[in-house]
Amino acid sequence: MGHDLLEILVYILAFLAGALAGEAVHIVTWDFLMEKKALMLPPECICGSTGSRIYIHPGILRLFVHKEVCPVCNRMRPLDVFATEVVLGLGFAYLIYRYGFRFELFAAFSLLCLLTFAFRAGVAKAFVPNSLILWFLGLGLIVSILNEILPISFLVDQTWWNQPVAALGTGVFLLLMSFLGSFISRKEMAIGPGDIKLFMVTAFCIGWRLAVFAVSIAVFLAGMAGAVLLIAGIREREDTLPFSPFIAVGAALSIFFWQELIFWFTGMA
Repeated sequence: MGHDLLEILVYILAFLAGALAGEAVHIVTWDFLMEKKALMLPPECICGSTGSRIYIHPGILRLFVHKEVCPVCNRMRPLDVFATEVVLGLGFAYLIYRYGFRFELFAAFSLLCLLTFAFRAGVAKAFVPNSLILWFLGLGLIVSILNEILPISFLVDQTWWNQPVAALGTGVFLLLMSFLGSFISRKEMAIGPGDIKLFMVTAFCIGWRLAVFAVSIAVFLAGMAGAVLLIAGIREREDTLPFSPFIAVGAALSIFFWQELIFWFTGMA
């Protein structure tokens, strides 16, 4: 009984720690969207008010002190803040359950934070900043180096070519898809270069096996979303749909459920 209570407490603390990281991701994402420097004083409310230092805390203080309602316009904090905190809180708790307190936990959660940034930036601006690409690349290099010492389970093997092949193969595949989509739709590029770079560095972080699942999930979800938006009349056929949010979701699901996906795929083969 005591062991069960301790385990529950660990998961609760993990959720709170993940939610705290979600707030940090929100700060950095918001600063990027508002074209401010990270951890400065951006307008937190959609009314544009920056006058209240009770509601809008400078920098890292916003991690610990919250006021849910803007004192200027009485609006609640945006839903995306809450969603970011909940997703990363639940994600961190699940990753602890999945990997325990091993290096895979911190590698997978760091990747999840970067994917959350990519998702929100893609939804808001349909744009992937080069700084984010460098962060992905840096994380991939750390994973690659440590995989030689401590095997990373979601990379499946320790071969040196696993991650480079994943990045190169994903880039070639998406380029071919982009050219084919451009030929069919008569557009300049069906998949933007930022999305291709994002998927290449994501694949570099997770290896070729998970990259296969991630790209399959992303393409499927993008196709479903495009069809639904088209049928609902929200988008026209010539409108573009940002691909980076689907990349983020596909990669996150691959990290969470890679063993089940491999067992399912090999069981079908």
